[in-house]
Amino acid sequence: MHNLKKHLLHNLDFSSGFGIDLPMLNDQPRNKFYRNCLAECKDKVVLDVGSGTGLLSVMAIDAGAKKVYGFEIDKKNYELSQHLIEKAKLQDKIKIFHMDVLDCDPKKLDIEPIDFVMSETFASDIFIQNFTHITDYVLQKFPLAKNCTVIPSKIELKISVVDQLDKNDFDPGVNLHKGFKDAMNEVVQIYRDNWKPQGQVRYNQEVNIDQTHNLQSARLHDDVVEIETAQSIAEFDIDGTTTEQLHMFTKSFRFDEKKIAHPYLKVQWTLHRNGEHFDLFYPGSLWRTLGFKIDPEKPMEFDARFNIQTNSLIIAQKDI
Repeated sequence: MHNLKKHLLHNLDFSSGFGIDLPMLNDQPRNKFYRNCLAECKDKVVLDVGSGTGLLSVMAIDAGAKKVYGFEIDKKNYELSQHLIEKAKLQDKIKIFHMDVLDCDPKKLDIEPIDFVMSETFASDIFIQNFTHITDYVLQKFPLAKNCTVIPSKIELKISVVDQLDKNDFDPGVNLHKGFKDAMNEVVQIYRDNWKPQGQVRYNQEVNIDQTHNLQSARLHDDVVEIETAQSIAEFDIDGTTTEQLHMFTKSFRFDEKKIAHPYLKVQWTLHRNGEHFDLFYPGSLWRTLGFKIDPEKPMEFDARFNIQTNSLIIAQKDI
């Protein structure tokens, strides 16, 4: 790779999903989950969609996989992964394609039947990075071995009630010019008052209802206090029909009425595969846990569904 130092420095990004994202690479519970799930891939063929730096692909080779095919849409990640794989002398075992898997024709690629499929295309609103479309497409279009395994094979949605003190003020932890701090607080408040998740906006357009009937999405802090333990709301099988499962999903649920100062619904996603499980948004995770702010004046009764355009989770609180 030409000018590797410049390339690596340009990609040292500690917050984005592209480049060298050290918090993700160092996410040890995630890495152990995938390592354990790949324990049975000896002499198998593995497909890694959204392969990034190639970390999970290399885990598969370490577990004994005979071949790994990766798909990476981002050019910088693709180039970096190629460099890392070549330096490790694994280019004969790992083949990375720089393309969108949803645009490819598997019949035109020289790919052996796949024994293991994995894709970690997740976000805080878990399905909005096309995970369901990707896995459905692969399972429907790619050559698969007879007993093909998907990692994860099931995703569980759990919801609990937590108390979280709203942090509405700009508080950088250092002394700053008061005028700048006041101006920043004004901007932050305008943003908070007007921002709505994209899925929420499209959902309102789709069903033509008042925005106030839906709960506003938020990112929860690590120091929330759990008031009601999590309910298992739904399980989605990763079997080639996941998008259809999401679009058919509707669920009503309730929690006991309690006096809570700052009530939120906490959304928790758990990945499952053959006895292994991983809570995607565990405390301290680099992921930001998704929550929904509850109106304390309304009943603790809710309706959940997904927006069919974005696969965003939508939760509405029932009126009195």
